[in-house]
Amino acid sequence: MSKLITELDMVYVPMSFQETYWIEKLKELERIINKATIYFITQRKEVKFIEIDESNLREEGAICFKLQMGKITTPTIKFYIIETIEKQYEVDKYRLKAGEKMINLIPLENDNNDTFLFTSDIFLTHLLSNNLMYDIEEEFDFGQFVNYEVLYIGMAKAKGAHARLIKGSHHATQKILKNASPIEYGAEVKNECKVFLFELTSFFNIELEGFDFNEYVIDNDLEALIIQDCERALINQLKPRYNGTMYGKYPEGRRVLSERNIKNFEYTLNTPFIYFTDNNELKGNILDEEKSVLRVDGDKVSIE
Repeated sequence: MSKLITELDMVYVPMSFQETYWIEKLKELERIINKATIYFITQRKEVKFIEIDESNLREEGAICFKLQMGKITTPTIKFYIIETIEKQYEVDKYRLKAGEKMINLIPLENDNNDTFLFTSDIFLTHLLSNNLMYDIEEEFDFGQFVNYEVLYIGMAKAKGAHARLIKGSHHATQKILKNASPIEYGAEVKNECKVFLFELTSFFNIELEGFDFNEYVIDNDLEALIIQDCERALINQLKPRYNGTMYGKYPEGRRVLSERNIKNFEYTLNTPFIYFTDNNELKGNILDEEKSVLRVDGDKVSIE
């Protein structure tokens, strides 16, 4: 028997609805975003930079700040921003622009309009993935920032994720902006809602000998079926409140996959966050915890 294992990898950091407007015309990001085939629209209280101190920038290539989400505030974080970007850092090559929504490091010689942008979500994504250099005054549980409610799950389709979510007027985005309430009093939904973009990587785990491995090549047709199945499995188990169809009879209707003798699936998320609804939750690889597995074994579906 074979098992098809599919991993969902983030193609870009989570973006608020507001931030999607800022990047709409950046061609280099359009290419990256169009790698995505599955996306989540989520909501969580906005995280802001506060008490920003740039006095260590020239001497240490660092900026100090706290992160605040509602009533939760971190101790002071010293972020070695320049050394994170380049090991042999030269602080005099950059100028800094910082505010509660973003930290922007701009090269002085900037013919290509390059910029190194850190929103709070970019910072947290890299911190939780151990991809940046920082010190913190005292121990702090960053796991308090990782929980996102899933409002909608979708598939990028033929035009690509950029046209569907960034450039276009997506129906679910408009519905959420019109109907959703902010979690925190005084906040704006466009800042609390975050878009997560995923590309899928699939491979077979062949458990018994005697199979024709050519039968298990993942061609373009099979890849399209996997993407569709992944969307339906996720919606079936999480049941986001802005999805109109919940695929309540899933995994019925998987005839083409069954004809290829593919009946056992695993879907996992390679992301340092937790995605939840009133119905269920799906964990990525959070700090030292094991990530969730969405299993499809024949006609049984579960998140473990």
